[in-house]
Amino acid sequence: MTDHVTINPMSGGELIAADDVDGVKVQRVKIGYGPDGVLTDVQEWAPLPTTLVSGATVGSDRATVTTPGTPVPLPAHPGILGVTIRALLDNQDVVYLGGTAATGFELAAGDAVSLDVTDSAAVSIDAATPGDGVCLLWVTA
Repeated sequence: MTDHVTINPMSGGELIAADDVDGVKVQRVKIGYGPDGVLTDVQEWAPLPTTLVSGATVGSDRATVTTPGTPVPLPAHPGILGVTIRALLDNQDVVYLGGTAATGFELAAGDAVSLDVTDSAAVSIDAATPGDGVCLLWVTA
């Protein structure tokens, strides 16, 4: 069955490829790559190019709050390509990223967020319960 859609049908518009998914039209799109003005369609004999970073390492660490109401910077790990921060599973309460209970981003036990930072010390945590904290996971090139 053809699910294509005509754009601006009253003015003789172009036909675009579409598919009907549960009663909703979804535009069909082909993936391609190349410099400005050039498009190479991704196909079996022309796969999407990727670059593997040799020498990359994975690191992990933990941080906990000792004094509720006083944000603690995460341990410094400069030169990272980003960090994933997960609230410890045994936390008693919510952990706050980047501020205090009034201003921080809330993470319940087990919740995680990934941030594009080049040093984990750029992020601070706070918690209502001493000993609650987070674990970190990052990659360096």
